Amino acid sequence: EAEEACPGAGGSDCVSMLVTRVQHHGAEAPPRKRKLDAHQKVFVNGAAVFFGGGEAAEEAEASALGVCRKMPRRSAVKVCGTGVKATLFLGDRCQTYIEDPSQLGSYKVIGQCNSGMPPGTCSPEMSPDDDAAGAHYETYVIERCP
Repeated sequence: EAEEACPGAGGSDCVSMLVTRVQHHGAEAPPRKRKLDAHQKVFVNGAAVFFGGGEAAEEAEASALGVCRKMPRRSAVKVCGTGVKATLFLGDRCQTYIEDPSQLGSYKVIGQCNSGMPPGTCSPEMSPDDDAAGAHYETYVIERCP
């Protein structure tokens, strides 16, 4: 059958041709990620731990997004921009440990994932003084907004 689908092509050439046909005709291309601009910033205790925009930022973005990081106790967290969010976890592995995490506050999402808002929008700073659980978050992960 492969020979009929790819007349005159050898085994690996035929497979390559078939894959190309499927990619172009049979499947949708994955959605393109929008570039993160200079408004996308995450601060922990006032220090920028993530910032978008520029070539250097693209390299930093690739190494920072989705990585579980330790957080100093009693940290204040602020997220600016509408393209990233920070999720804070009570546990040390950036995981929720219960079936319905919203019931016990085992994590908290900081950030405005709303592309209809101005790009420089900043979330209110989460401070342990304002959030009883805030003093106990141990880890965080920075992610693109969906």
